This record gives sequence, structure tokens and C-alpha cells, in this order.
Amino acid sequence: LLVGHATVRQLVLGRDANRAASEAEIAEMAQLIERGLQEGAFGLSTGLEYDVGYASTTEELIALARVVARHGGLYVSHIRDEGDRMLEALEEALRIGREANIPVHISHIKLATVSVWGKAREVVARIERARREGVDVTADAYPYEAWASTITVLVPSRRHEDPAAVAKGLEDVGGADRVLITNCSAHPEYEGKTLQEIARERGTTPVQIYMEIVRDGGASVVCRSMRESDLRVFYRQPWVMVASDGGIGMRHPRGAGAFPRVLARYVREQRLLTLEDAIRKMTGLPAARLGLRDRGLIREGFAADLVLFDPRRIQDRSTFRDPHLLPTGVEYVFVNGQLVWERDRPTGERPGRALKPSR
Repeated sequence: LLVGHATVRQLVLGRDANRAASEAEIAEMAQLIERGLQEGAFGLSTGLEYDVGYASTTEELIALARVVARHGGLYVSHIRDEGDRMLEALEEALRIGREANIPVHISHIKLATVSVWGKAREVVARIERARREGVDVTADAYPYEAWASTITVLVPSRRHEDPAAVAKGLEDVGGADRVLITNCSAHPEYEGKTLQEIARERGTTPVQIYMEIVRDGGASVVCRSMRESDLRVFYRQPWVMVASDGGIGMRHPRGAGAFPRVLARYVREQRLLTLEDAIRKMTGLPAARLGLRDRGLIREGFAADLVLFDPRRIQDRSTFRDPHLLPTGVEYVFVNGQLVWERDRPTGERPGRALKPSR
């Protein structure tokens, strides 16, 4: 679907990918990205908060985005920081869009540390200003106050052995009781517990537990460090889509519950969105963003990708303790005109196919 920036960096820089790339290396990356676009990718995806992407310069990203722009592609970014420096990271993404003349999409837009709680309107204002200036910007969001990632993103400075840096990282997200270990190969006994709970059981501090986990290979975590009030501001924007950021087997309820949760909580219960607006954010808007000319709408000549649900009963059931519970209220699902889900079970049909840009 998208060419992965980190994958390309690792192919060119090898094990030495945690550094700035040279001009020759950027040129080699550009060739790989061009090949991916020719093979059917929609654009370039960056994960700048993670180690391989974090080492890249803005200039590298602009150079690579220009290649994508020549093919009519999209620049999709998990921006460099979603916490204390979120506004700075946002401005970097907008600069890339402006200087590379490329559409920009912000993945799972959020404000994930205490210092930026309540700043959603400022984020929206900056994006609206960029849009007025000609930068084509959109975003998506998932309907939860907790994110899921690797434990090391809690310390953006990468100083994982520095107790003061670790303590600040935990303080920034609201405390160690907000960080739940979901997968830890070295310490499976920690899974399902917060850093605070583990520290209490071990008779030590959350900082020491964090450093131990990182030294022993890391862990996957879920962290409750966002505010619903910010999420509500984002969802009100016509250029913000609904997305799950989920995956099969992921220990976060968003994989099974994101879309039903929006329909239940923000349409039926809170009336933040109309049913029509919510459906557009899940279907027509993302299809249009990807340039899919025969998807996302119920229209003659379009692919019959349909979800039939009862708006009175649609409800997410997945939780952080049991993230794979399926929702209620979904009656039928059709993919390319074939029934793949009926009532409460799959039919066994698999008519889906890989999609390519309609360039």
C-alpha cells in the first residue's frame, strides 16, 4: 500500500541506519521508492518517532517526498513526536508538504503528554492555516484515550539508562500507573500489569522496572495518556478520518472496536457526529484521499464493498483486558459484491484483492 521509509533506510544503510544519510544514500533510497511507486504503492509512509526514522533529517524527507510527488503520491507520517514537541513535529510535516509540493496525511493525530493536553484547537488552527496556504493536509484518529507502541517511545531523548530522563518520560504521560505492559518476551509475568503494579510487587521503582525491561529487550505497552476532549475537537474537523491503527492480534481494543465505537459513542450517545458524517470519515473520505475512484461510495459502477449494521445496536465490546471481543450490531459485510460476514460469523469467502492507485 505504502513504501515504508524505515524499510528503505535499512535496505540502504544496513545496520548503520540510526544516523543521518548522505546525499548518495538519499539518492539510492529515492530509486527504491520510485520502484515501489511504479509497482503500485500509494505513497511514502514514515514513522519518525521510531529509531530508524528518527535519525532522518527533514531535508532527507523532503528529497524523498519530491520523488513521490512526481508520481502523484501521498506523504503519510507518524510524526516525530506526539507529546511535548508535537507542535514542532507537526510543523515539520507541514514543511515537507509545502517544500515537496505533496499531499500530507497525519497518522493517528493525538496529544499524548500532559504538557500538550488541551491544545487540539491550536493544532487544528495550524493545519487550517497550512490548508489555506495551499498545503493539502488531512489526518486520522482512533477513538481511544490510550495508545499502543513499544516501551522506548516513553523516553523520546533515547536516554533509557538515565533515571532522570526515564522519570520525566513517565511523568509526561501522567504516571507509571498509566503504562500497561501487553507483551514482554523476557518477563511474561509482567504482562497485563502496569509499571506501577510491577514496581510495587517487586519492591522497587517504576523507573528501575522500565530500565530493566529495556535492557532485557523491551516490551509492547498500552499507555493512557490522552484526553477525550482533544479527540472530540479532532473528530469535528471535516478533514479528519476514522482509523484504527490496529492489527490482528494486537493487545489494544482499537483493532476490533474502533469503527463500532465511533458509531456508538460519538454518533448515537454523544451526538458529536451525524451518522452520515461518521460514515463519510470511514469510507468516502479515505477512499478519496487514496485516489480510489471506484470505492468508498454506494454508486452505480463502484465496487460493492458494504457493511450493513443496525445503528441502534452497533456497539464495541473490546477492552484493554480483552481486546479481541467482536462488536455487536454488524449484520452483513460484502467485499466486491460477495458476502463475507453474516450475522455473527465469516462465510469463508475471500473475494478481496490488493488495491493500486487510480493514477
